Formats: sequence, C-alpha cells, structure tokens
Amino acid sequence: DHEEVPWKHGQMATPNSAALTLYRSILRLHRSLSSDLRTLGDAYVKNEFRLHRSATPDQTREFMRQWKDYHDRLGLLCDEKTIGRSLEPGEESKLTREQRESLDRFKPT
Repeated sequence: DHEEVPWKHGQMATPNSAALTLYRSILRLHRSLSSDLRTLGDAYVKNEFRLHRSATPDQTREFMRQWKDYHDRLGLLCDEKTIGRSLEPGEESKLTREQRESLDRFKPT
C-alpha cells in the first residue's frame, strides 16, 4: 500500500527517491512497534519529513544522516524482538509537562 508522502517532488534538497525510500522504510520498521508507539512514531516521522521538505542542502544532508541512523538503530532492535508497550495506568501522570505535551501532539484524534 502507498503511504502518504509529506513532500512533493523536488522539494527536498536531496534526490527525492532517497528520501522517499528512507521514509517508507522507517514506517515499515514502525510496524514492529506496539500500536501506541507506532501511532506516535508514524506521526512524528511524517511531521518531521513534512517540516524539512524545503531544507537547505546542508540541513538535508544532516536530516537524512540522522534519520538513517535512527532507521539503522531501530532495525537492530526490531531484529531482536517487538519493542514498545502501552502505558500502564498511572504512568502518564508521571510524565513531565513537556513529555505530556509531546505525547498529546501525536495521539490520534
């Protein structure tokens, strides 16, 4: 199935195919996460790629490097086991204000 691509052809400063391949590969890796983490991770990835669609070449190189590193680390973890879990009752109340705000931004509506 086709994922929504958060940029249009030619908007990123690197070859579009490399960014698209990385983007899709990260979303595929997220399938190994718990449903809560997958929802959060997918929303975050889509948002980040959308925000960086008009980045400068230097910014894009760093952006792609960091997301490739994330992809590789997550791939190693996913090879070992399914990662992530839902929050236990009461755990959300222990999050900092900043953590709760981040979580709220990516929760499905």
